[in-house]
Amino acid sequence: WSLILVFPALLTSVPCRDKSLENGKGNPIYLGVEGHKLCLCCEASGGQPILKLEEKDIMKLYHAPKAEKPFVFHVNTNGTTSTFQSAAYPGWFICSSTEKGKPVKMTKDVGKDNTAFYFDPKV
Repeated sequence: WSLILVFPALLTSVPCRDKSLENGKGNPIYLGVEGHKLCLCCEASGGQPILKLEEKDIMKLYHAPKAEKPFVFHVNTNGTTSTFQSAAYPGWFICSSTEKGKPVKMTKDVGKDNTAFYFDPKV
């Protein structure tokens, strides 16, 4: 038996200040879980990028002069929704499945999986 508990979490974002990142892909940001030292990152596993949470202080990423690319996502807003493209794996986006209960993951099939999220930044 294994038990998996799922709790809603608020994400927090801070800009990536490394000016050497590729332009034209959107605003580079870091995404972390509010109240925890956990950040989203994109790394290769089994030959393709996967989305995972890693223990990392989002403010240390923010203050670092050089970007840690696996943790950087380019955010693009279109109306009320936003997409999040991996800086480490261009063309790969954070997505949710159309099937209920499936995890958030990375995809390059933008039309197949949902890549548009409502992202309401709080100031």
